[in-house]
Amino acid sequence: MVQWQNLLRNSTELDAIAIHHFNWLHQAQKFRQLKDNLRENEIVLHVDFSENYACKLNREIQSSHFGDGGNRQQASIHTVVAYTSTGSQSYATISDSLSHNERAAWAHIKPVIQEMMQNSVQKIDTLHVLSDGPVTQYRNRANCFLLSSVPYTWGLKQITWNYSERAHGKGAPDGVGGAVKRMADNHVHGGKDLQNPKDFLINREVENIRFKWIDESDINVFNEMLPPSVPKVPGLLKTHQILSFCPGEIYYRDLSCFCQYPEMWECFKPTKMRMDDSSNANSDHLQPDSIQETYAESPSTDVEKNEEYTVGKFVIVSYDNKLFVGQISKLLLDNIEINCMVQHGKRNVFKWPNKPDCIFYHREQIASVISEPEPNQRAAQLTKYDWLLFNEI
Repeated sequence: MVQWQNLLRNSTELDAIAIHHFNWLHQAQKFRQLKDNLRENEIVLHVDFSENYACKLNREIQSSHFGDGGNRQQASIHTVVAYTSTGSQSYATISDSLSHNERAAWAHIKPVIQEMMQNSVQKIDTLHVLSDGPVTQYRNRANCFLLSSVPYTWGLKQITWNYSERAHGKGAPDGVGGAVKRMADNHVHGGKDLQNPKDFLINREVENIRFKWIDESDINVFNEMLPPSVPKVPGLLKTHQILSFCPGEIYYRDLSCFCQYPEMWECFKPTKMRMDDSSNANSDHLQPDSIQETYAESPSTDVEKNEEYTVGKFVIVSYDNKLFVGQISKLLLDNIEINCMVQHGKRNVFKWPNKPDCIFYHREQIASVISEPEPNQRAAQLTKYDWLLFNEI
């Protein structure tokens, strides 16, 4: 009996490995085909957030070098490799805002797209984005909403967002991030200082990489674009491609495909969904029988609820009639272990305790999933929307 159980367990594990391997090869192949067969009206952006860079001085006292870095400013670095039919161009967008959520990602992408569109001889109306799939940055429902609305204000008509298979997200943007940080380190080793993130723009010494500055106000623009409520996207964690062909509407499917240009959405049974309540649900676009329509007013499914809670996500949890902000660290059936933060008074200031406060909560105690709190000096704060939600629950 034990041998059969082990055999079944091994068979299940092999199935999971086979699916993972197939997804990896498929996504890598489609990415390569897309970049090799670009049309004049298309642009591909391969994007990634690089690890924050701590600004340095050439001469630092010991407490500054080995201390907690409280007075040391950090620079957010978002790297992009843009591809067109005529070539490629690398970008590094720098910001003193440490936010790495989907709104910050769009703020970092915006100047790159606008420059590429302005410099192109042919009119660009199609955007393809390639990225890895962290839920706090690119793979979430807020990003789906922004994808179905923001690019149309820039004159784009067709948008796809494509995710690499998990654990296979390394690519060209990581090389850009490494080159930028090496430039910064060489600058400091040469006897100069990088006191704040804006010094990256003054001392941009990396050939073939263009630098852009992203201000906090640029990110706030996208914060204001999100409505109070964004519909959930069932099965998003298994999704590898999101497409949009008209404002407020998306298609999503398990694997990427570009074989039916310009439609691009007939393979792998895509699901159609409205991301806005005001849009007309009866679209004039072709609707094959293989497409399953899911609208914002559809009830949540058990699968959707299960996928909403994953390790690493931040949540608001209720305990003893009080609300806490924490990060999911472990899942065990209907019980979820959450590492909770400490709120400073009644302000929007949250800190990690010196000793981790990890407790198991029942799923019903979780009030809402939220974005990753944004770093603020030695603490963190909730986004404007999440802070309003925290006070209304």
